[in-house]
Amino acid sequence: MSQYQEIAKRCAAKVQDAKLSGREVVQLPVWDNDQRGAPAAVLRSALFGVIKRGSRRAVEKEILASWPGVEIRYTGFRLDQADLDCWLQVLHLARLYPLGQEVRFTARGFLRSIGRNGGGKDHAWLDGSLNRMVACAVAVRSAGGQEYTGSLISDFFVDRESGRFVVRVNPLLADIFDSAYVKLTLETRLALPQGLPRFLQAYVQSHKATPAHPHRIRLDALKTLCGSQVAQLKHFRAEVRRAMEELQRAGVVASWCITKGDALEFVRPGPTQTAAQCSSHSRFRAS
Repeated sequence: MSQYQEIAKRCAAKVQDAKLSGREVVQLPVWDNDQRGAPAAVLRSALFGVIKRGSRRAVEKEILASWPGVEIRYTGFRLDQADLDCWLQVLHLARLYPLGQEVRFTARGFLRSIGRNGGGKDHAWLDGSLNRMVACAVAVRSAGGQEYTGSLISDFFVDRESGRFVVRVNPLLADIFDSAYVKLTLETRLALPQGLPRFLQAYVQSHKATPAHPHRIRLDALKTLCGSQVAQLKHFRAEVRRAMEELQRAGVVASWCITKGDALEFVRPGPTQTAAQCSSHSRFRAS
């Protein structure tokens, strides 16, 4: 039995004991160890945006671009795709426990799990990323009127000498997973460059995008949705081309194109799928 299986078995026993004792247990979905999970509403938004290095800014109750039917207001320093890597790993560890319970890890092991070498700069980055997610306030409202307001991480404790962390996640955060969540392939994500390729991996994997119904989104809408700071659309178009080439090499998409109408269209791989021609299906307009 692997170390992961032993931990999962112990955690499952604790959850079962809590249920038998009549205590309420709030837990995230349990995905495989080679995957990472996050709410679709978050991955289809600018919450974890494509931000240029050195241009991170603080905002207050700013409405972020999001998928139709979801409204996200954000207060705090803007988050990027590296912060998403950190949050995904926190959720990955927390999924085995009732939410609100202490989740323990070492900085070195945590950093290596998200593809970082664990040097001094990486330790400082981890501290900053966790602080940003504790200090922020996120309000996610669904079309039905349900709304979560709180931080992405409740709090954390660190022993600077040993590098050991203790993190807690708000149990109410589980409600965002109820509508839909996405499982991302970790190995693929870590092999992709930071920024737009990682945003698009999450975005692509949040859609079915079959040959019969390819997914299509206008480039100007995608630019808004990912929070890109590129000034001109032609430069963003070039970035999308490079990112989609990366995703196709990684097997995230089976085929893709930029249409004459300046929209990105793609099809995800599947056992019976073939390359799709550009069509007029699945149009999306950002509000």
